[in-house]
Amino acid sequence: MPNPVIRLDFQYGSGVIVKEKMSEDYLLVTGIPLLDQDEVLDRLEERIADLFDPCYSPETQTIDREKLAMHKKELLSLVGKVKERILVLLPDAVLDDQATSLLTSLPERKNAVRG
Repeated sequence: MPNPVIRLDFQYGSGVIVKEKMSEDYLLVTGIPLLDQDEVLDRLEERIADLFDPCYSPETQTIDREKLAMHKKELLSLVGKVKERILVLLPDAVLDDQATSLLTSLPERKNAVRG
């Protein structure tokens, strides 16, 4: 069996692990039960969606990069945890990580100066 390729990219409403299959319950899934049924990944994905979704407009399919930059540090940490967890569950997985590429392309957010 070839090493599974897991694509990581922000997906509105579901986090960062790209899910392209529909389950019997009409939920998007990867089709890899170890990933789809892992509670740790579920919690990480929920937190990522909580941060990402307000930065994305489904109508125009655009990302508000300034808003997203406000969450850059936390999202980088969360995506790192997702990658670590995937490799614990599937040590031979190949990660195609577009999410980190997007986040690292964002400017560093400067803290507002209060006066």
